[in-house]
This record gives sequence, C-alpha cells and structure tokens, in this order.
Amino acid sequence: MRRLGFVAAVMIVTLLVAPGLAFAQSWSVVSVPKGTTATLSSSFNAVACPSASFCTAVGSRDTLNQGPKTLIETWDGSAWSVVASPNPPARDDVLNGVSCASPSFCVAVGDVSSDSTRTLVETWNGSAWSRVASPNPSPTFDQLNSVSCASSSFCVAVGTGQFPVTRPLIEAWDGSRWSQVALPHRPFGNLNGVSCPSLTFCEAVGIRGGSGRAGPLTETWNGSGWSAGASMLSLGSADLAGVSCVSAVSCTAVGSCFNVRCSSSSPVNTFIEAWNGSSWSRVASPDTAGMINELSGVACTSATSCVAVGLRSGQVGSRTLIETWNGSSWVITQSPNKHNSFNDSLKGVACSAGGCTAAGSADGSPLIESE
Repeated sequence: MRRLGFVAAVMIVTLLVAPGLAFAQSWSVVSVPKGTTATLSSSFNAVACPSASFCTAVGSRDTLNQGPKTLIETWDGSAWSVVASPNPPARDDVLNGVSCASPSFCVAVGDVSSDSTRTLVETWNGSAWSRVASPNPSPTFDQLNSVSCASSSFCVAVGTGQFPVTRPLIEAWDGSRWSQVALPHRPFGNLNGVSCPSLTFCEAVGIRGGSGRAGPLTETWNGSGWSAGASMLSLGSADLAGVSCVSAVSCTAVGSCFNVRCSSSSPVNTFIEAWNGSSWSRVASPDTAGMINELSGVACTSATSCVAVGLRSGQVGSRTLIETWNGSSWVITQSPNKHNSFNDSLKGVACSAGGCTAAGSADGSPLIESE
C-alpha cells in the first residue's frame, strides 16, 4: 500500500478541482464481498441493472495456486452477494460483459484460457447460472468482450478472434443456441462493446487494426445484416471501448484517443462519438491535463442523459472517472475512491429508474459505486 505523499496529495487535489467538474450527482462506494474465502484479489468488468432492485456484476477472482476464476455478484435491492458461477476446467476463466433482458434472464460472456483461448457464455434463469455452448471459429484464440440482450430470445455478443490475423467476432443467440455471424466485409480489429435497443438494431464498437493501422471501428445491425459504420476513421490512434443506444437514431460510444489531434495537453484523452441514425460525429469531452484519461463504459437512459465511466491515472496510480451528458455537454462528475487506494478504476456502468451503478476495482478488490 502506498502512502499519501506530497505529490500524491497534489495529484488528488488536482483531480477534485479539475475544470468542468460537476457536483450535481452524488456517487458513493457500496460495500461488496471480495469473493469466496479463498479469494486473494478480484475485480468487476461489467454490470447490468434491469431494475432498481436487481443488478448483476461480473468479472474474475484470483485464488491461491490458481489463475482467475469467474466472479458474479448480485444486488437484491439492499445488499450485494456472491452467486455461484460455473468455471470450466481451465486455468483462466474471466467474464468481461453482462446483459439482462429481465431479472430472470441474464447473459455473461468472456473467455477460457489454457493452451488456447475459447469463448465463454453463461446464462442466468432467475435462480442459477449455467454454462452454454458457444462457437469458436478460430483454431487458437476466440474471446467475447461484451453482450447485449434485447429479449430472452435475442442477444448479440462481440469480441475478437484470430483468423489467423485479428478480426472482429460476432455471435448471436436466437433463444436456443449461439451461432457465429459472418461479416462479409471482413474487417481487421476487435470489438469491445455492443448495444441492442431492439431486435432490429444493434451497434458494435471497437478498434480497427491491420497493416499498422488503428482507429475506431463500428458495425451496425439493421435487422437483416451487419455493415461497417462510418466512424472517425481519419482520426488515427483512437479506440472505442463501450456503447449505449437508446434507439436506432441515438447512440453514444466512448473510449480513448492517443493522438495529439485529440489534445496536446494530456498523453491520453477521453474520446466520445454520437450516432444520429446515419453517421457518427465526435463530441467534446473533458480531460484532466497531464493525466491519462480513459473511458471504458457508458449507459444512456435517453438522448439527453448518459453516464460514462473510466479512470484517470498518473505517477501515483489511478482514480475513478465519471462523466455525465446533460443533452448539450459532457462534464466531469465527482466520484469517490476507496480510502488509501491508489489503483481505482471503473469498467462498466448501468442505469435504471432507480439510478446508476458503476463497477470496477480498487487495489485488488471489487468496486461498486452508486448514484
């Protein structure tokens, strides 16, 4: 554990008084179990809240003499508790994304790694989690990063595979089985996030790659097929980590930009794009100068209300980052950090009628914040 020295104190004060900081919302840290009694460290990668009295957070936990194992915890309206989750007989089992069509139907996705990496899909039926068979089209590496369920019979999961170069992987659930979805244009890169507000519209986002190229990657589902989206392709070194759509004409995607064309005041800057039904456009977002600023997840309840989460890091570690969209601009919202922790970050966020919940980690412990 690092002690709070002069440099750390200055850094934290800078974070708290950064320009554009908003105090309209009040976020607080919520107590959550670390895992089982054998758990050494654990973290959350995603959270889903289909109602005010039900949330599910997923990630991984490290145990003695073992690699990561799946971690799932559930909020019942009053407290968080660990829920038993399957762990395939492999060294590393990790859950990266989760989506719930209702409190009685959720899907979590990730990967299983030993000599090779295989997709992992687990389903909640209202009382227990079970593993579901999922495709692995590549010989050695297939991974799922995010999932979105418009109903219990329609889900889309996205990730990446080696074919043999890195290409996006999309899989779909029809109520009885998972199947791979072919992308006829065969782009290079990987997909990190997906959002399906209806059965006839989904937006998937990530990062392009291949032949030394990099930049945002977007793919759109119109109910009959997938097509490449016109993201900010000319921007260069930027990636998209998460997306939230409230309709076919309103989506928000978040990530990071490593290019001086984003800003010269910070080494890494937040990156946000908005979809209006026909095209993507970049939206200005605040950063803390001199810091690494990254957004990992976003949740929108309407075209005028979104919350994005991530981290700000520097020489003394990382601190949580929350930004809020009010319909006209993004502002930094004050977010708490665990006491004496200098490795706090938020990976995912979900919003319901009861408010918003963000999930991540803090110095080897799972972190939940609520608003």
